[in-house]
Amino acid sequence: MYTLESRKIRFAFSTIYFLTYLALGVYWTYGNIYFREQGLSVSEIGVLNAVYFAVAVIGHPFLGFIYDRSSNKHVVIACTSILAAASGFLVPFQSEPVGRIVVYALFSLFLSSLMPLLDAWSLIWCREGGHSFETIRVWGSYGYLFSSVLGGLALDRAGLVWAYYIPALVLLGICLSVFAFPRNGGLCIPIFG
Repeated sequence: MYTLESRKIRFAFSTIYFLTYLALGVYWTYGNIYFREQGLSVSEIGVLNAVYFAVAVIGHPFLGFIYDRSSNKHVVIACTSILAAASGFLVPFQSEPVGRIVVYALFSLFLSSLMPLLDAWSLIWCREGGHSFETIRVWGSYGYLFSSVLGGLALDRAGLVWAYYIPALVLLGICLSVFAFPRNGGLCIPIFG
């Protein structure tokens, strides 16, 4: 039987996965539609999508290197989240192609790197505590499903620019959630009551 502390940690990780994939669901499902509404051609949108994956090829090993050498892994994840949020807020303000690519590359660098960092962090806890990763990770799928289905309803009312603002706000929430994990030995324990 899991202790109350273990259940709190599992709840915290599940919430962070839900929020991460909620942000990704809004962004991945509606971000390209926003760019199309802004007048970008299909090929220009294709270039931005290529930027996302090209930056991920560089960003994952770079941020993984930082994460591996950090004794405060939760701080690396929180900083990655807040930098993704800040750059996500800036994406809609870019109208020039070069500025759009640079800001979108920064957003992509931090957003794409957040997922493997979160996986590494939660897998450490699962391995050390004998917990199953799938019971935590499934909440990411729920978040993605929730945002993909209900995100369109929200964006119909608020406007497609919120395809970047909503993920940025959610990423700020992730940062705050991660900082609710104070250090306790090699692992972080959340404070939830």
